[in-house]
Amino acid sequence: MEYHEPDRTWSIWCQTYESYVETFVVKGRFHSNVPEDIVKSYKVAEYIMAHAYYFYPMYDEAMIRLTGIFEMAIKKRCIALNIPLKELTDKGILKEKTLSKLIKDVTKKERGKQMHFQLNWARNIRNLLAHPKDYGFSGGNIHSAIQEIVNIINLLFIPENLLISFFNERKRMAALLKLFSKGLWVLTYKSNRYLVAGREVVSAIRIDNKWKYLVVLMPVYHNFSNALVEHKYLEAFRLLITDVKIGKNSFTATDARDGLLIMIEKSHKDKDLETYRKHLDSWQKATKENQVIYLNSNQVDTDRKESVMQYEWLYKT
Repeated sequence: MEYHEPDRTWSIWCQTYESYVETFVVKGRFHSNVPEDIVKSYKVAEYIMAHAYYFYPMYDEAMIRLTGIFEMAIKKRCIALNIPLKELTDKGILKEKTLSKLIKDVTKKERGKQMHFQLNWARNIRNLLAHPKDYGFSGGNIHSAIQEIVNIINLLFIPENLLISFFNERKRMAALLKLFSKGLWVLTYKSNRYLVAGREVVSAIRIDNKWKYLVVLMPVYHNFSNALVEHKYLEAFRLLITDVKIGKNSFTATDARDGLLIMIEKSHKDKDLETYRKHLDSWQKATKENQVIYLNSNQVDTDRKESVMQYEWLYKT
């Protein structure tokens, strides 16, 4: 039947319907504070994604649906915070507030959540899709954006004090690991040894009374010059860790996903130090443009990893 033939476009990434669902259908993972109306409405978006397997452009309709759900979420959060949905004009006429104004009111009421950028990012997508100029579609390329809006909805309904505690714990752990942000270090992970330089504690989340941290460790290159010129980068180590134990010149942790031991310790080997010296020298000699491209590329990948972490864990808070 015409309408039940898989769209061949998806075969670039998935060979079966099962693998398509696993890869591209963003399931509704919401914590208990998210209103039931939103959870039910999202189910429609989920089914649209599931059926887009038969027509690639249909995937975008899930995003259109989701941005409407996002607007509903803003209004429901306003109601929960006793923020009026209407306001008086200069002429004394009562009218509905714009989405922009509602977001402004929400972020003012819950400043500690620091969600101004995220909410307006989702609003801009809503405006763009609500007022199309031409026909077009993005298909599977918007998978990450759909996942991020699910995260935003979860964050919107998390109690402000809980989210602030996540921010404070990230700062606390970053301070404790400050020693490891400079110089050369050795990462031992999955029985392999890697040279790393620089670390960042991206976020913290508490699940089942246990803290988990997303930590980024930057790899040391054997030929950094070529990587910077050709824009071919090693994958940074973006690890979700728990059970952090800090020593004088080392720290250990447990991989929160597979339970494997992770160790960071100082390296004093001449060969390692020489590799690190060349790495730093290559960075200093690189053009400003190549440095910016490298840093931006890593930031995009880190943001994506944080989004995945939030999707995997936020609904359990």
